[in-house]
Amino acid sequence: MHEKTSEQLPSSALALQPMPPAVAQPFEGQGHDQPAADDWTGSLAAMVASLCLQSDPAFESWSIVVPLDPRVLPETELRLSLSRHRLSLRFHTQSAHSLQLVCTHRSSLLRLIEQAMPSNRDIDIDVT
Repeated sequence: MHEKTSEQLPSSALALQPMPPAVAQPFEGQGHDQPAADDWTGSLAAMVASLCLQSDPAFESWSIVVPLDPRVLPETELRLSLSRHRLSLRFHTQSAHSLQLVCTHRSSLLRLIEQAMPSNRDIDIDVT
């Protein structure tokens, strides 16, 4: 069967809802306006689930690169890939802060995404 990717999608098929306000807005945290783990991980999990749920089930797999809010995860983008059995999140960053934040909260992010997804998939989260 022919695999379709996001590069083959018409632009109208990739029309996405805006990110939840907690991801798109700066966080009021302690110290240097650091986001609380529950705030950014919950918002990111909701955004990932929303993107996955909006996908056309006719596509076997797709991927998209999402630039993340620099006030939350500076110098970081997320490559999200989805297939029928796997969800892959690859964080690419030049920021030591973002690297530490994603690595520290990887397990809670994974748990939140698993809870938000309607079906079981292998979920892989990497950061480079």
